[in-house]
Amino acid sequence: MTWVYIVTNRQADRRATFSGIQAPRSRVAARGLLAEQSILHGGRGMATVQEGGCACGAVRFRVGAAPRRVGMCHCMTCRRIHGSAFGVYAVFARGDVEFFGRTEAWRSSGEARRHFCPVCGSVAYMEYLATPEIDLPLGAFDETGLYEPGYELWCRRREPWLPQGVRTEFEEDRP
Repeated sequence: MTWVYIVTNRQADRRATFSGIQAPRSRVAARGLLAEQSILHGGRGMATVQEGGCACGAVRFRVGAAPRRVGMCHCMTCRRIHGSAFGVYAVFARGDVEFFGRTEAWRSSGEARRHFCPVCGSVAYMEYLATPEIDLPLGAFDETGLYEPGYELWCRRREPWLPQGVRTEFEEDRP
């Protein structure tokens, strides 16, 4: 990965290359932050930068803030798209996440869109159109052990062999 800064009028217009993919104009410049305030320089209340992406590397993301919450989901859609007994997501403010590379999306409910890598099929992220949040799958982060789930959704669909009472549980979605 190579990071290049182009500084004009004290604003950074960063372009990133992940495995040969040239990223569009960054949100650093779009937000009007000075170069020294960018997430690479720890500006304006940002937490440690974390990165991740799909299995083949065609889609990458960066977050510069702590998640709002982290949860497990046992709904049938999450089970099927992850090919597992549940999905685990870290939920971030939409403005705290940057994406690089092309995704495709499908409508998994009236409010939700699930984005995936068109090359390898990996889950990239989920968004609810009515909220200013992005749900990133925990398994897509480059580092392990970053975040621990604080709640579980759709517990009525949870596998019986999974432990109960470990975190806050909701029979269906959060209120």
